[in-house]
Amino acid sequence: MDRGNIVIMLLTSILGACVFVLLMGNFSGDIGPFEIHLSVDFVSEGITEVVIPPIGKIRAHTHLSPMKIVLKLNNINLDELERLLDKNINRQKLLEGYKKDIKLLVKVFAVKLLFLGCLGACFAAFLFNYKKPKFVVLSGFIGILVIGLLLATTYYTYDVQAFKDPEYVGIIKGAPWMLGLAEKAVAEVEKLGDKLQLMAKNVYQLFEKINTLEPIELKKTKIKVLHVSDIHNNPATMDFIEEVVESFQVDFIIDTGDITDYGTPIEAKLLERIRSFKVPYLFVPGNHDSPEIVKKMKDIDNVVVLNRTAINIDGLTVFGVPDPASKTNQIVLSQEYSESQYVDEIQKDLRKNDESPIDILAFHDPKLAKIFANKAPVILFGHTHALGIEKTNRSILINAGTSGGAGIRGLLTNKDIPYSVVLLYFSMDNNLLAADIIKVRNLEKGLVLERIVFDKKEGYFEENQEFYSLEFGR
Repeated sequence: MDRGNIVIMLLTSILGACVFVLLMGNFSGDIGPFEIHLSVDFVSEGITEVVIPPIGKIRAHTHLSPMKIVLKLNNINLDELERLLDKNINRQKLLEGYKKDIKLLVKVFAVKLLFLGCLGACFAAFLFNYKKPKFVVLSGFIGILVIGLLLATTYYTYDVQAFKDPEYVGIIKGAPWMLGLAEKAVAEVEKLGDKLQLMAKNVYQLFEKINTLEPIELKKTKIKVLHVSDIHNNPATMDFIEEVVESFQVDFIIDTGDITDYGTPIEAKLLERIRSFKVPYLFVPGNHDSPEIVKKMKDIDNVVVLNRTAINIDGLTVFGVPDPASKTNQIVLSQEYSESQYVDEIQKDLRKNDESPIDILAFHDPKLAKIFANKAPVILFGHTHALGIEKTNRSILINAGTSGGAGIRGLLTNKDIPYSVVLLYFSMDNNLLAADIIKVRNLEKGLVLERIVFDKKEGYFEENQEFYSLEFGR
C-alpha cells in the first residue's frame, strides 16, 4: 500500500471511530438514587456539563482533550432518596458505595467507547474499499488507539476543582444564592417578615429624629460623601441609603464592595434600585461580586466602577481597588493568587496618577487597605462587617461595617449586627473635617449617631465623640 492510501485509511479510520462514538456513545446507569445518562461530544476544549432538567446546566473546563462529557439526570428514585435522608443510616459507608458506583459506571462507559471506536474504524475501512482482513484489523486498532488517547488525556488531566468556578446556564444561574438563602430562610420566614417590618419602622423613626438635629457648625464643608459597604443583597438597605442621601444632601456615594452574596445573575436584578439614587455611585467590587455583577453595575447610568482607576468628582480624587476575587466567580481566591504581585500592580497604577494627588483610596479588603496606609489622607474599606475608624501618621482609615446588616442572612441570626454607614464631610481644600457614624441596630431595636471631628492642624482627632444617641424600646 502506498503512502497516499495509508493516509486515506488513517483518516477514514479516525473519522469512522469518532462518528460511531458520537452516534452511539451514550450510557445510562445508577449512582445511588440518581439515574445518570452519560454521553460525549467533540468540541474545541475539554468541558464537563451536568444537565438537570428542567432547571438548566452546570459546566466547567475540566480537562485538556477536545471532548465534552455530558452527565444528564434522567430520574430520581424517591424511595432510595428517602433512605438516604434517614438519620440512622451510615453515610460514610453509603458514600463509599456511591464512589464504587461511579468508578464502575466510568469503566463500563470507557470500554463501550473503545469498542465503538474499533467498530466505527472497521466499518469505515470496509466502506472505503479496504476490505482485506488485515486492513480492517489495522483500522480497528487505529480506532481503539485514537479513542484510547482521548480517554487517557481526559483521565490524566481531569480537574474536579474546576467546578469551584463553574458556568451556570438556565434557571440554575440563581441556584447558589437561592439555595444558600433558603437553607436558613425556610424555617425563619415568619421571623424574617417581622424583622423587615421592624427595620422599616426604625428607619422611619431614625429620619424623623435626624430632621430635628442642629446642622453641624462646620462652615468649611464643601462635599458630603456617604461611605457604604457589604450590603449583601439586603433590599431594606436601599431605602436606608436613599433616605440618608436625601436627608443629609449627600454629594456622592462610595461603596466598598460585596453588594451581592454569590454574584449570580438573579442577584444582579436587585441592583436596579441604584438607578433611583440622584447622586453618583462609585463602586469598588468585593470578593462576593462576580464579573457578572461588575458588568451589571457598569450598565447603570449613575454608577462608576473603579478598577484600579481614579476619578475626580466634585474636586475630590478617588482611586478604587477591587478585591482580586471579583475577577472570578469564586468568593475565595485559589492558592495561586499572589498578594505581593497584586500590591506591585496597584503601586504601578498609583504612580500613573502622581500628577493628581489622591484624596481617597477605596479598597474592599482591609489587609490591602492597611498596606497602603499613609498613601492617601483617607482610606476606605469594608469586608469584615466591623465598623471602625483609626488614624495613622498621614491617613484616616475607615471601615463602614456592613450597611446591609450582613444582608438577608444577618436578619436570620441571633447576633446583633447593626446596619451602618459613615458620612464624611470634606473642606474646601479637600481635608476630612468630620465623620458621622449612623448605626441602626437590628435585633436590639436601637439607633446610635456618633460624630468624630478631625483637626489636621493640631494633628489629632476627637475619637468616638457621641453626637446623638437614640434607643428604641423593646
